[in-house]
Amino acid sequence: MVKARTGRNKQTLQVLWARYTTTPALPGQLHYSYDRFRQLVASHVDAAGLTARITHTPGHTMQVDWAGTKMRLFDPDGTPGIKVSVFVASMPYSGMIFALACPERVSGSLCVRL
Repeated sequence: MVKARTGRNKQTLQVLWARYTTTPALPGQLHYSYDRFRQLVASHVDAAGLTARITHTPGHTMQVDWAGTKMRLFDPDGTPGIKVSVFVASMPYSGMIFALACPERVSGSLCVRL
């Protein structure tokens, strides 16, 4: 399996699992679920000191944080701007990003704006 995950023509874990489930199981044994298969591959990668590609399940995880230091938000009229913090949320599977300028870093202020 490690050989199939290296080189130029890497195969995804989904493809490897599909191939694994098409092989006949030994009498009295069942195939691993996809989640368990991924866990076993990850533990083998850790034990062997290999690296593995990070995979994300669609819609499963959202990563949120406040971005860097405060910025100054300027009005097109030329009036002095206010300092804002930028809230960023990203969906790692799709790469979609959402950003929002907030006058303070308080989660309550996010709920009012969203």
